[in-house]
Amino acid sequence: MLAVLGVISKVIGMFYRLPLTNILGAEGMGLYQFIFPIYSLILAVGCGGMPAAISKYISELTANGDTALAKRALKIIIISLAIFGVFAALALFVLRDGIAALQGNPKTALSYAAIAPAVFFSGLIACYRGYFQGMHNMFPSGISQIIEQIVKVTLGLIFAALFVKNGVEYGVMGAILGVSLSEAVALMYLALRFSFVVENRNEGALQAEAAADIAVMQKTVPTAQILRSIYTVALPVTLGSLVLPFSQVLDSFLVVNLLEARGMAEVNATSLYGVFNGPVGSLLNMPTVITISLAASLLPRIAACNSNHTCVDGVVDKSVATYLLTIIPCTVVFIFAPKPILYLLYSRGLTDSEIDIASKILHIEGVNLLFLGGIQLTSAMMQGVGKARTPVFNLLIGASVKVTATASLIPIMGIYGAAVANVLFYAITFLLDCVCATKLFGKFFYFKKQAKPLLCALGFAAVFSLYFVLRLYVNDIVALLTAGVAAAATLLILVLKTKCILLN
Repeated sequence: MLAVLGVISKVIGMFYRLPLTNILGAEGMGLYQFIFPIYSLILAVGCGGMPAAISKYISELTANGDTALAKRALKIIIISLAIFGVFAALALFVLRDGIAALQGNPKTALSYAAIAPAVFFSGLIACYRGYFQGMHNMFPSGISQIIEQIVKVTLGLIFAALFVKNGVEYGVMGAILGVSLSEAVALMYLALRFSFVVENRNEGALQAEAAADIAVMQKTVPTAQILRSIYTVALPVTLGSLVLPFSQVLDSFLVVNLLEARGMAEVNATSLYGVFNGPVGSLLNMPTVITISLAASLLPRIAACNSNHTCVDGVVDKSVATYLLTIIPCTVVFIFAPKPILYLLYSRGLTDSEIDIASKILHIEGVNLLFLGGIQLTSAMMQGVGKARTPVFNLLIGASVKVTATASLIPIMGIYGAAVANVLFYAITFLLDCVCATKLFGKFFYFKKQAKPLLCALGFAAVFSLYFVLRLYVNDIVALLTAGVAAAATLLILVLKTKCILLN
C-alpha cells in the first residue's frame, strides 16, 4: 500500500518538476536544489531516525499488547520534536543570509526563510508516520504523501509563476513556500487521522481496558524511559540518515566551486548543478519510493519477528522479490534510454545541450537504483534487530569515498565526475551492507527462491533492448514508448504466469 501510494506521490512530484523547470529555467532549478541539502540535513539531525525508531518501538509494544503505552509514547515524542522544531526553524530563519553566502549564492536567502516553517511541521509528520507504520498501517503515511504533493504542486506552481516576475530568486521562493504549506496540510491530515480514527476506534469496548493499561503503564514506565528506549534506536539511525544529506550539502559547496575553478561562470556552474540534482535527481528518486516503502514496512515486521523469536525469512523473501521486479526494470530503462526520457519530460525547460549532459549523467547513475534499493532493505533488516549502528558505519565509509572522488574527479571529468563519485558511494555502501546483513541473518538471498522474479526482470530487459533496433527505423521517443510498452506487458505476463510475487 505504501509503495503504491508512494509511486503516485512521486509521479505527481515528477510532473511538478516539469512545469517548475519551465517556469524557473536551469538557473532557477539550481537555486531550488541549493535549499534542500541544508533542509534535509536539519531534518536528519532532528528527526531522521524517528520514523524507524518509533515504528520499531510501537511494533514491539503492540506485539505484546501494550497499545496504551504505544499511544502515550507517540504523544511524548511529539512534544520532544516540537521543541526541537521551533528552535531549528528559528535558527534557519535567522542564519539564512550566512548560509546563502557560504554556498556562494546570496539569492537563496529568501528561500531559506520560506522553508523554515517546514522544519517544524516535518518533525511532527515523522512521528505520526512512524506510529502508523509501527501499527502495520501504511495507508495514512501514503495518503499524507499524496496530500503533500498535491498541495505543493498547486500552491508551488502558482506562487512560482506569480513571484518569478520579480526575479528568479523570488520565483524559487514561491515554489519553496508551497513546500512549507504542503507540510502543514499533511500534518493536519495525520493529526486528525490519529485523533478521530485511532483514539476513537472501538472506544466503548476498549475504554475500561485502555484506562487500566494507561494507569499501569504510567506507574511502571516513566517518561524518561520511553524517551530513552526510542532515542537509543533513533540516534544511530539519525547518524545514518545524516550521511546522505551531509554529502549533498558538501556537493552544494564542492560541485559549483570546483566547476568555477575549471573556468566556468557562476551562472553556468549553477545551471549544471541544477541539471545534476534536478531533472536527473527527480528521475532517480522516483523508483526508490518502492524500496523506501518496502523498508518502512519491513523494519517493524522484522522487529516484531525478533521480539517474538519467529523466523524472518518469509518477510525478507517477499521484499527482495518486489525489489527485483521493480528496480531492475527501472535501472534498465534509465541506462538504455536516458536521452529520450529526459527529452520527453524536460525539452521545454532545458536546452538541447543541457539534455545531452543530463542524459549522460543519468546513464552513469542509473545503476545507483540497484545499489540504493539494496541499501534501504538491508539497513531496515539490521535496524529491525537492533543493529542500527552497522549501516551507519558503512554509509560513512561510502561517503568518505564519495567526497574524495568528487574532489578528485570533477577537475578531470567536470560534472560527470560527480556522477561517478555517486556510483562509488552507493556501490561500496551496498557491498558492505550485504556482507554485514549476511553475517546477521545468514544467506538472505536464495537463488532458488528468487530465480522467478529475477528471470521475470531479465525478461523485461531482453524485450526492452529492442529499443536499440527500433531507433534505427523510428525516432527515439517512439522507440522508447514501443519498447517500454512491450517490455512492461512481457513483465506482467511473466509475473502472472510464474506467480513469483506470491511467495510462501
